[in-house]
Amino acid sequence: SSSDRLEAIITGEVDEGNYRVDVSAQGGQGAVYKSHIMRLSADQFAGGLTRTTAGMNLAYAGTLANQSFGTHGDTYQVTVSASATAGNATTVATFLAKGSHSSMTMTGSAVVTADVSRSGFLEVTVASYIDPTAGALQTVTAVGTISWRFTDAKTGEVQEGVVSISVRASATSGGTGSSKASILISGIGTDFTIDAEISTASNNTTALGSKMLVMITEDSAGTALADGGGLVKLSGNGTGALYNGTTPIQIQYGPGELAIVDNNDGKVDYTDVQIHTVYMNDSDGSIETGAFFLKFAETSAGQTVAGTSELFVNSGGEIATSTAKLMQLESFINSDGINIMDELQKITVYGAGADSKDVFLEGGYTMLDVDAALTAALIDVGLGATLESTGGDAAAMNEINDNLIRFIDTPGVPSVDKVEGTLIMQTGTIGDESRLSLVGGENIINAFGLSQVIESREAVMEVQIYEAHTGLFLGSERTTESRVNSLLNGVMLDIGSTVGTKARWDANTSTVKFDPVGGVDTQYLHLVDNRTELQIGANAGQTMNVSVAQMDVKALRIDNAYVYDKVVAEKAIVKFDNALNDVNSARASIGAQMSRLQYTSTNLDTMRENLVAANSRMIDADIAAETTEFTRNQVLQQAATAMLAQAKSLPQAALSLLQ
Repeated sequence: SSSDRLEAIITGEVDEGNYRVDVSAQGGQGAVYKSHIMRLSADQFAGGLTRTTAGMNLAYAGTLANQSFGTHGDTYQVTVSASATAGNATTVATFLAKGSHSSMTMTGSAVVTADVSRSGFLEVTVASYIDPTAGALQTVTAVGTISWRFTDAKTGEVQEGVVSISVRASATSGGTGSSKASILISGIGTDFTIDAEISTASNNTTALGSKMLVMITEDSAGTALADGGGLVKLSGNGTGALYNGTTPIQIQYGPGELAIVDNNDGKVDYTDVQIHTVYMNDSDGSIETGAFFLKFAETSAGQTVAGTSELFVNSGGEIATSTAKLMQLESFINSDGINIMDELQKITVYGAGADSKDVFLEGGYTMLDVDAALTAALIDVGLGATLESTGGDAAAMNEINDNLIRFIDTPGVPSVDKVEGTLIMQTGTIGDESRLSLVGGENIINAFGLSQVIESREAVMEVQIYEAHTGLFLGSERTTESRVNSLLNGVMLDIGSTVGTKARWDANTSTVKFDPVGGVDTQYLHLVDNRTELQIGANAGQTMNVSVAQMDVKALRIDNAYVYDKVVAEKAIVKFDNALNDVNSARASIGAQMSRLQYTSTNLDTMRENLVAANSRMIDADIAAETTEFTRNQVLQQAATAMLAQAKSLPQAALSLLQ
């Protein structure tokens, strides 16, 4: 054959010659599977993106494990840009006052050091306080302490300490007084200092436990956007009111921290970025922490693409997101209340060629990790798109393989994308070859709950045979089978299921489409009769041709007969029955040939025996004749001798008488 997509399987006596095989096809359909709707377990949070600026390389977002978002876990905005403002302590703050006339604010010039190197959240709490009463305002220089804690928004690192409050008295005795403290934030990059001020009115004390939470933003002068860096701003609509559209927390990232150069390895690589948050409940002063992770996709030149994304956070009982971890999902808690992801789980993926691949899943895997692991397994077992199936289009192959498995964060237009929280799985193959088989423990298989939502359909192929040199039309067949055995004597043509089609990803249906190539796919076939010819008679032309049909698993059509699940096992029964019939037929043919050879051999043995017997009789007859002739001659000789002796005796007698 001129191509590995066309194979001739010999089933009997073949017609020698050179043939042209033209195949045209009408595209079929691969099977599509969908999982259960995945929901978060109680007390779990997971985030995702609902809308993203077109072309922006911020691809995914989510929440980190063991983080809390409380009542403000709803919707946020993530903006990536090159612009930045100078670092300062923002005026947006959450304040909890224990005293009726207390207040706690930042001074007008809160950031003492201009070059602020870090963005984060500063918590200030009144630890001890002495009321600056009349007469004491000019003499008391230290009236209490405040405790502080700073959480770095970029790294999550926490620093804390306690500082003394110094008095700033009012002009009149018994009037309003205030106290001031400087807080030094140090340890990473450039240190910076902020001033906190506590004010009281009418001699009332700011009570112990009064709190304030303030955002600090770094001095983000300059831009690194073109080098794979930039400024990330997080704002939102949460009830905590700390994040809003006008004063977001903003963090600058240096070159290569947000985007990397595409290494052209056929898959999308991501850069992980974390943003840590702090929230104070202004009703009771409780502090909650949270953290988002962002995944920026690689780009051709390693540049960060600016834009805005809408980020949401779901909590227990709500729909999971693509960044949710398996251990966070209700589906992975069995009937005994045990989270099956506390242990490593194995799923075996089977391909159409009987190849298999083990996939091991951990509790910390997100749905994105599951996507990557199962996609790699599908490609390994031959269920992904190939350059051959896409007509040599590498971009189309990569696009198909990137979409073999998708988790639906938000409903889409195509019917298969309408149910959020589901895992969609399909292959890059067509018809029966696209059938997906996942084998594993009962718990892990039930947790995914895959069911077929789109049936597979074979491509309809029109196969035409011509004499290659003269162009003489020999016949045609229209079939959905990949094997044709009625066009050439003694030959079954094994035609690849994707011959005559070209695979592509269809964004309108979110499925793999197999389009006709727009003509015929031509292959050439050269057949030679290599049968064994035996001489079975003494004369010319007394011969017998001996041939045994190809009897491997491919010729018997059981090369794709498996029993790893119920559906394929039922199909395999029919294939095995047909294979047994073919083997029995071949055995009968071989038996007939052996019987004929045995008969010929016996007949030849009989003829040989007769010839030997005749030859023996001929040999026996010659000996008898010679013996008779010998005896006759001997008698004659003896008679002559006797007569001569008698003749000699008579003269002797006469002489004797004369004497």
